[in-house]
Amino acid sequence: MSIQKRNPATCIVLFVITCGLYGYYWVYKISEDLDQLEGTTSSAAMDMLACFLTCFLFLIFCGFKWSKQVNAIKQRYGMDPGKEHSLFLMIICVVLPMLGWVYNLCFIQDSLNEILDRIAAPAPGHGTQN
Repeated sequence: MSIQKRNPATCIVLFVITCGLYGYYWVYKISEDLDQLEGTTSSAAMDMLACFLTCFLFLIFCGFKWSKQVNAIKQRYGMDPGKEHSLFLMIICVVLPMLGWVYNLCFIQDSLNEILDRIAAPAPGHGTQN
């Protein structure tokens, strides 16, 4: 699996340093990673292009879509999906545009990192030998 964990704090710094350009790459990678985990055809290029053409307004929809994908993937791996955050992510993107978009990306990235930790962890009883 070619998905790698990303530190949300590092991504925020890169987002700020590049005046938002890193955000397009981050959108692409999150979308690609989620599609890969779901085993679906990647919509990453379309998501990134839509974000570019709408100056990140498309992230309002992405927050909704990605939150649903994350919950489905967590359930598939036996994880507690927790509360449904799709509506909250949409609202925060509308109320606080730039901060909301960055929060949206961080929230989804953190959820992806949790899933990757779960996938990498050995199954109970298989990780240790006596």
